[in-house]
Amino acid sequence: MKTREEKLTGRGSPFELVKTSVVGLPCLTYRYGPTKLLHLYRRAISSGNRDFLVQGRRRLTTAELFSHADALALLLRGSFNVRPSNRVGILLHNRPEWLIGFVAITLLGATPVAPHVHTRIAETIAALEATDCSLVIADEVVARHLFDSGCRLPLITVANNSNWSDGIHGMRFNLNIGKPLLPSYVSVLDVNPEQLALIAFTSGSTGRSKGVIISHRGPLHGLKNMLLAAALHAASKNQMTVSSRPPVCLVVAPFSHVGGYANFLLMLYLGGKVVIPPHFCPTHAIQLINSELVTSFAGASHTMIQELLISVRKEGPVDCLRVLGIHGDAVSPRLLAEVTSTLPNVSVATGYGMTETNGTICGLSHAALLERPSSCGRALPTVDLRVVQKNGESMPAGQTGEVLVRGAMLVEGYCAGIAETTRTAHGGWFRTGDVGYVDSEGYLHITDRAANHIVCNGQQLSCRAVPWSAL
Repeated sequence: MKTREEKLTGRGSPFELVKTSVVGLPCLTYRYGPTKLLHLYRRAISSGNRDFLVQGRRRLTTAELFSHADALALLLRGSFNVRPSNRVGILLHNRPEWLIGFVAITLLGATPVAPHVHTRIAETIAALEATDCSLVIADEVVARHLFDSGCRLPLITVANNSNWSDGIHGMRFNLNIGKPLLPSYVSVLDVNPEQLALIAFTSGSTGRSKGVIISHRGPLHGLKNMLLAAALHAASKNQMTVSSRPPVCLVVAPFSHVGGYANFLLMLYLGGKVVIPPHFCPTHAIQLINSELVTSFAGASHTMIQELLISVRKEGPVDCLRVLGIHGDAVSPRLLAEVTSTLPNVSVATGYGMTETNGTICGLSHAALLERPSSCGRALPTVDLRVVQKNGESMPAGQTGEVLVRGAMLVEGYCAGIAETTRTAHGGWFRTGDVGYVDSEGYLHITDRAANHIVCNGQQLSCRAVPWSAL
């Protein structure tokens, strides 16, 4: 009898897997679904003219998003000579212009470079220089900081009132909705799936943030991984019926982070809607969830969820919400219990992934998470995962070591100045730098970072476990 996983990934299924080769390495990829951003854009445009972006009083339909992006692409090409070989920095807080800029740059076959906007300005300038940016699109405040710090790259600034200008005090641009660029000019710029699509940056939690080279295939394969993780969860609850209502995602993760841009691409793919809060306020979040019929909350921290639960208990339910996505940390059993009692129709979803894996590679949701709160789930069928000792020898179930992963979701490598690669080193295995173990049922548990470990008498020990008296 076929397992749920086999039914979802077998021949003729929506997630049918096929064996293929990516940059010379054997991988499992999805038979169906886009492998290039232009495929995704064409699919989104054909899905109808519905609301796609909401931030405060600003609302953009899918058609308006692409019309604005078309206008910006024509401006970039005509006034700034942006061509497929160019890289353009995006230094914007979460707002529609971030997404308009991303689409416009990729429509031209050029590459968006997305440093984290909260990074120190010296590191931001270093990132723009290391990635060879020829132009930057930035918030006015960020643009002023760049200019005052000596950055002399051409700047397009976006004011709080959403006007666009050339430089600090330059000519204002009005991105009027005009004739779409997509069906004509872009059709001659079609790319292959392994071509550079985006340079994103790691979180920098263990050192300076690194620029990550991402192909067209990577985030779209990651998108299908997200959908498969959700389908496996639904199958485990015998909830395989598809809702007639498009999904709506409240995104609080920065768009420069994989948890931000991945959900933007996911909503494009599903014909859904992205809701951008100007800042996180639990009362306002509840109002947005109810007024926009939000079905998922992406990028939430423990603190945000706790504040949301307090407000729900005071102000009433959020009946439309179905999924809370925990961002960047393990889920505590206490928080799970609180969500269960306060929001009985909501599943908490967590998992394991990073910029280098284009998002989720292990997933775990509510019931299974309640049983294994220290786990981040089983590896998805497209992912090879192993735990190794320092000498590369695989560890048996329950034994701790460094986590290595392999698959089509991996990025191409890092930008100039970084010697490490991801796909080509170690036979295609990527060293995550995380320490953990796989239990007897195949669930991954992350316990530490490899950088926090030392070797003592042939054993790996966490620095947390070493008493100060021993140092």
